[in-house]
Amino acid sequence: MYSPTSSRRLVAFDRRSGKVLWARDAADSFRHYGVCAGAGKVFCIDRASTEAVLQAARRGEKVKETPRTLALEARTGKVLWQTQRHVGQQLVYVAEHDILLSQAALRGADGTVVWEDRAAAKAIWDGKWGPLVGSQWIFSQGAAAYELLTGRQRTVLSAQGKQVPWRYQKAYGCAPKAAGEHLITFRSGDAGYYDLKHDGGTGNLGGFRSGCTPNLIIANGVLTAPDYTRTCTCAYQNRASLALVHMPEVEYWTFGAIAGPGAVALNFGAPGDRRAADGTLWRATPAHADPKLAPKLLIPVTPKTARYFYHHVSRVQGGEGLPWVAASGVMGIDSVEVPLEAVPADARLRIRLVFLDPECTAPGQRIFDVQIDGQKVIQRLDIVSHAGGQWRSLVREVRGLPVPLRPDDRPATLELKFIPIVGQPLLCGVEIIADQPDQPDQSGRTDKAEQLQQTD
Repeated sequence: MYSPTSSRRLVAFDRRSGKVLWARDAADSFRHYGVCAGAGKVFCIDRASTEAVLQAARRGEKVKETPRTLALEARTGKVLWQTQRHVGQQLVYVAEHDILLSQAALRGADGTVVWEDRAAAKAIWDGKWGPLVGSQWIFSQGAAAYELLTGRQRTVLSAQGKQVPWRYQKAYGCAPKAAGEHLITFRSGDAGYYDLKHDGGTGNLGGFRSGCTPNLIIANGVLTAPDYTRTCTCAYQNRASLALVHMPEVEYWTFGAIAGPGAVALNFGAPGDRRAADGTLWRATPAHADPKLAPKLLIPVTPKTARYFYHHVSRVQGGEGLPWVAASGVMGIDSVEVPLEAVPADARLRIRLVFLDPECTAPGQRIFDVQIDGQKVIQRLDIVSHAGGQWRSLVREVRGLPVPLRPDDRPATLELKFIPIVGQPLLCGVEIIADQPDQPDQSGRTDKAEQLQQTD
């Protein structure tokens, strides 16, 4: 049995009085997913129904039809234009740009073709559910994106300096995606989302799952999640309908975002990746994401007995830099090798090291030196003393170091060493930015390395 997906008649009502304005019979049938409206028009697809196609197939026959797309005047039902080209199964109309999406992009005013691309159309309309369309991009259910005005697939610049297809990742789970201006919502194990505003990767609203139909709906700043799981047999026993509001102070972590070129940012011990407001993607190490969904990040840290820690960002009591980077780290570290992805060989490196001490309560309890590629850049670092207390973040920056040369054409890496004086060294995060040679910063300094010599 198949549920009805089409109708022989299209009827327009006055929504205030309920009066029938007009009715139109189909030559074949009007498909339910092939009707939309905007700009004073009703757009519809008239072609054979799914039921008729299936019945004919069982008899070994093919349905004879003349599929067409029509634009009708909303108040009268008058045919304004029609076309037999680029007729698909579904329609979406974007009033802002007067674009009607089918197997091509048509002008809503007269049906002229804005762009046509068979490969893009196949990807956009792949599967039962239609695409998610915004003012600039078309997001397919297959997790790619295409430019609304041209049909060109969206690409981004990778860390290796190559244009690669933009995509968003998700874990297991059925159901199509829904979207708002800043989020795509879907099931990804638990309820999941992709951060469109910052292009920040896939995150989860842990603890509950979304339904098998779109039920994570964004409207007027509220994310509604009605319970659509009553007939499901998945192992999620707590069932409730939810309404969620944005709380910037709540932590969120993601996976699957693409790091751009020119910077490397590592967040030791973090539960996931996160993109900062300046566009830098801070990647968790060790990586927690499924390697099938996101590239595995291998950052060699010695010794193997070094222990990672993580605390909620609310425990950070102020200081410098990003508090959610400082809230986690690795303790008892001797050295770490940071890969320099696609950093030009003639670049000068700007290196920011992030620290926070969650254990020591007074100055003098943890002191260590820091070397970068054999050069001592920080002497006798006392985090509590220089940050102004426990649970306060501290950032130390070194400028102008050259990209290390490695023998045998090995990829360039940067070795950071931590020499204990009192207690065990620790590190929360490291950010490496490639500057052009002899490029001054805002203070006028050039590429001469700045050495931070600190004493008690």
